[in-house]
Amino acid sequence: MTSFYYFPGSCSLASHIALEEAGIAYTAVKVDLYKGEQHQPGYRAINPLGRVPALSTDDGLLTENLAILNHVADRAPDRQLLPAWGTIGRVRALEMLSFLASTVHPTFRAVTRPERFLEGPASPAIDEVRSRGISSLTEILNILERRLDGRDYALGAEYSLCDAYLLVFASWARQHTLRAVLPPTPRLAALAERVEDRPAVRRVLAREAA
Repeated sequence: MTSFYYFPGSCSLASHIALEEAGIAYTAVKVDLYKGEQHQPGYRAINPLGRVPALSTDDGLLTENLAILNHVADRAPDRQLLPAWGTIGRVRALEMLSFLASTVHPTFRAVTRPERFLEGPASPAIDEVRSRGISSLTEILNILERRLDGRDYALGAEYSLCDAYLLVFASWARQHTLRAVLPPTPRLAALAERVEDRPAVRRVLAREAA
């Protein structure tokens, strides 16, 4: 049985959606990050990184959204969740997924969790880290808005798992505390609405809200 480890509202949402979209049988296991369950020996034995997402497979544990999204898409090729390997479409998908994982996600962290880059929340530099994070995130969100110009989805006219990953950041950007300091992102918001209207996504959001 495939087990998927997640925490509601975290970046694991992207892989959670992927599994549901693919129609793969899996057991969803919530790891409560607020309670520190990711640091407990039981979970560390599963994922030594102490992070989500994590996906147990017949070939061993998979971590990182980029890897899990590609793995899931390849297990359900008929669903066309990502373009086929060997095409420029797949390269563009990898480009977008890498951008989200390596650039967008860390920049959000600098705004919402600046203490991770310092010695702790009492550091005198925490306001500067957050301020620089807001400036960088503003630039990145503007880049995303330009990329989405004239597109319904990240790769063009068709939905892909890139959009499941984008939904994570669209959700974070519309949080009350961030809306006040970030630029409006109408194209990203419109994409998020389209993604949230998908049956598989609705099921995942309902599960994570329960």
